Amino acid sequence: TKKIQKSNLVTGGSDHFTITGAFLCDATQATFFTTGSASDAKTRSLTSVKHLYTMPVPVACRLVDVALWVESGTARSETLEVHDHSATTTKLGEVAAQVAADTVTVFTYDTSTFDFAAGGQFGLKMTPNTQPDGIAFTARFRIT
Repeated sequence: TKKIQKSNLVTGGSDHFTITGAFLCDATQATFFTTGSASDAKTRSLTSVKHLYTMPVPVACRLVDVALWVESGTARSETLEVHDHSATTTKLGEVAAQVAADTVTVFTYDTSTFDFAAGGQFGLKMTPNTQPDGIAFTARFRIT
């Protein structure tokens, strides 16, 4: 019967939070491991890999940006798709950016298109253009 207020979650005047995750690859076996729900966990070959990362969001929020780091591979343009898996899977949109190995690339999403309701399911998906050994990301959200 009690409701959580924004003030219960935010201290020090901050109105942002982050979700950190990774898409992992075993370079020795040349297979990728998809992260996400248990029912979607599977190993796929490099020729058809699509990465999916899902995470519940605790409060109503807007995706501001995603900082992506890839361990290896040549410089190339990559596309990150944002999905809402709250009830049915809905692709909210995508952003492409030039990515180079061992550098951080920021994909900016800060529009009302990328709003999530409290308890929603944030989804991030990518299909890499070249084989990376590992991909880490931090998604930054603004509490609305």
